[in-house]
Amino acid sequence: SRSIDADNLTQRRVVDLITELETIGLIDAQLVYLGRGGRTRRVELNYPTEAIERALTETPRLEAFKPVMVQSKLGD
Repeated sequence: SRSIDADNLTQRRVVDLITELETIGLIDAQLVYLGRGGRTRRVELNYPTEAIERALTETPRLEAFKPVMVQSKLGD
């Protein structure tokens, strides 16, 4: 988090961010019950992956992660 000048996030904050992204229509988050495994949210993008990748790679604050993003894409 220090390398991109960001704060660490609590679980509650992550849930709030997912809810916010769902509210504005960028994602669909479905609550899935796993019995003894508890529950989780399955998240799907409602926006073209290429547009999100482009926005992330063009964000100066995330410059340090560009090689990781490119490597991840090559692994798909």
